[in-house]
Amino acid sequence: MDKEELTNLFLMYQKRVRVLANEGVPILFRNRGEHAGTSIPHPHSQLIILPKQINLQALSLEPIKNEITRNEQFVAYCPDFSQFPYEVWIAHNDCALSEPSAETIQKIQLVNFNEAELTSLGRLLQKTITAMEKILGKDVSYNYYFAPKPPFYLRIIPRVVTRGGFELGTGLSTNIVDPTLAAEEYRKNI
Repeated sequence: MDKEELTNLFLMYQKRVRVLANEGVPILFRNRGEHAGTSIPHPHSQLIILPKQINLQALSLEPIKNEITRNEQFVAYCPDFSQFPYEVWIAHNDCALSEPSAETIQKIQLVNFNEAELTSLGRLLQKTITAMEKILGKDVSYNYYFAPKPPFYLRIIPRVVTRGGFELGTGLSTNIVDPTLAAEEYRKNI
């Protein structure tokens, strides 16, 4: 996508979340590839609204370590606690502050971003996925989703491993690629 198309995509994401947020908790995600759990063959984004009374177990923002790259507003990194090989999180630069205030955290949400921030986010996502495809191949399956609760993060999960009996039986994850090394590979390919 070119810059205008990316901006329009993220503006549409923002508008749909804004409109539907009153109906429940919006879960916005994108699937690409047959291993991304998709029944539709082409890459696609979806927005599902969960009732507010459902106790949603969302991940907290992971500490910003193993930085890959950043731009004016966002930083891409491989958290130490990545559950999947080559997993990347994109967070707002304000989250990189040592102790962001509760007010700052509440403010850092997709619905509050201005157009420049949405463009910046789209460009960083595109740059990260391009690097991921250089490392893992053009046909790599992946999912990404937007944090359903503040503060904002976008989590990209390449689907390069299948969860086995241990992972399914315990709910734990095994990551076969050290996030420090994954970040290093990404930096070489950005």
